[in-house]
Amino acid sequence: GTATILGKLGGTIANALSDATPDVAAVEEAELLEVAENGIVGSFAGRGYAIGTDEFLTGYGLSVSRYFDDNFLNSTPGGAVLHIAVDGKEALKLYLSYRVSEGFAEMARELSERNVRMIFRCSDPCVNDTLITALVGELSSPITLLKTQSEDAYGEGSEKNEDGDGKESAENYLKII
Repeated sequence: GTATILGKLGGTIANALSDATPDVAAVEEAELLEVAENGIVGSFAGRGYAIGTDEFLTGYGLSVSRYFDDNFLNSTPGGAVLHIAVDGKEALKLYLSYRVSEGFAEMARELSERNVRMIFRCSDPCVNDTLITALVGELSSPITLLKTQSEDAYGEGSEKNEDGDGKESAENYLKII
């Protein structure tokens, strides 16, 4: 289910999970209710999924387990913890380590020196400005992070609030489960 939900948006974590899970369902069967900067709420096969940082899940009133290693990893350059809750209960924690190639970091530094701002588009809930800075260093023209929140990601019939982000319906959905 998690691989299918994340597969709806794509990205490295989705690819890794679908490679590790042989029977991933077609992403068309998943419905995204909210795609936020630090998390995703969706449904698949009658179950509710909340995937994101601990702040995202606790913002919905879900409890997440915290261990000393979590704080250490979150404060380590390139480290992050991704929480996955199914039907309102934490089901899995992924400990992630992000890296960029030296070529990417060098290109980012060169472009920044020329006052060219790179734009990085992704849907990974753990990727944020702090993580990017930790991976490539301080830049005079920082990398702009655009989170994927396309209309195509939401299934037909997904309710959206007046802001169009699906948050109200996601909150209602999580209250139901």
